[in-house]
Amino acid sequence: WLRDRSLRRADRVVAISQGMARRRARIGVDPARIEVIENWADDASIVPIEPAHNAMRRRWNLEDCFVVGYSGNLGRAHDWRTMADVVGRLQARSDIRFVFIGGGHGMRQLEASLASRGVCNALFQAYQPRDRLAQGLSLPDLHWVSLEPRLEGCIFPSKLYGIFAAGRPVLFIGDPGGELAMRVTRVGAGAALPPMATDAVADFILDLADRPERAQAMGRRARSHLEAVATREQALRSWRDLLAMRSP
Repeated sequence: WLRDRSLRRADRVVAISQGMARRRARIGVDPARIEVIENWADDASIVPIEPAHNAMRRRWNLEDCFVVGYSGNLGRAHDWRTMADVVGRLQARSDIRFVFIGGGHGMRQLEASLASRGVCNALFQAYQPRDRLAQGLSLPDLHWVSLEPRLEGCIFPSKLYGIFAAGRPVLFIGDPGGELAMRVTRVGAGAALPPMATDAVADFILDLADRPERAQAMGRRARSHLEAVATREQALRSWRDLLAMRSP
């Protein structure tokens, strides 16, 4: 109650997505006082790195593989069960590897689930040093992003911007009609599928593994989209403009 009251009395309320802006309006915040300023990525330091030049891929013996990756926190807001089933289903494909970098409640659950099934095509790694971020985000040929459908409008996974900066496509598992899903599909930078659509998820991964040029084209569109609308300078300019409205 106090939070909502403070938002209704604020001069400006900043939301990081259109879905969040709509939620704020529903609690009585004047839409005219809501600004949408998205998160961003450091597009100068996070740039696409080709697999042949990625030291992290060499270090983890992934040079000849199609890599499906996850980077960051996998928490209670994310679905991990779908990917657990997919990893198990695709373990016969020795050329496809799954790499999970980060931590969180869901990451521990995912690792335990795969271990209990004896799955051996997945690699779990801790968070990496910041100076390896570009390598880590460029390591996968395809990034997996997840959000529980019930949390649409409460969370917008900011990892999307780093993935786009690295020029990689996205497999989103969540609400196919949600904001992130619509962004990915509109840009042509990946696919969006609902939780537990195991067959469809596996088929999409197999298609990109067999047609890597399609994944590369999606990655190029992702980077172009970031450069058009979500660079660090564009976001900071929006914040400067907003703060200037309240300057004396």
